[in-house]
Amino acid sequence: RILAQESTFVSRAPIGTSDRVHSVAYGIGWHVGLNGAGFDFASGLSSRLDLRTGLDFFAYSRQFSTSGVPVDANAHLQSAHVDLDWYPRGGRFHLGPRMIFLNNNRFAAQSTVPAGTTLTLDGQDFMGSQTNPLVGSGKVSFAPISPGMTIGFGNLASKRKGNWKVPVEAGFYYVRQPRLQVNF
Repeated sequence: RILAQESTFVSRAPIGTSDRVHSVAYGIGWHVGLNGAGFDFASGLSSRLDLRTGLDFFAYSRQFSTSGVPVDANAHLQSAHVDLDWYPRGGRFHLGPRMIFLNNNRFAAQSTVPAGTTLTLDGQDFMGSQTNPLVGSGKVSFAPISPGMTIGFGNLASKRKGNWKVPVEAGFYYVRQPRLQVNF
């Protein structure tokens, strides 16, 4: 994560009292991780608590052949998360819950074996229909909502001077049993 900002605004008090200045810390950053590249927006709720939300994106497609069968495969990772970062000692160390609320991660493959083609699987030959091609597809997908935890160092919404931050974080989320769909 990089780039954090601090903003200050003035709150006008009623007549006869002095003006007060309130400081609001927030940060916008980008990151790279196992779920791909993405960005986060963080806002300081208190000196020891931040609310952070973000999106992650990654896509990869590849065409290959296995046992003479052409395969079109793709990985599509897209998710959104919200984190509540707690700084127990008020420093840079934080931990807290994470909720993945838009888990659109999926892996898919499609294949078409032309009509009349012989293919070999595990040393055995199979002859396809002379009139109809063999069409198959498979997809692995996950539950859209998943709870998790994070732990790390750094504060994207820090009120300290300086605009560049490099937080480091690790975590997990529980995705439950994935769904497998296979069609021929």
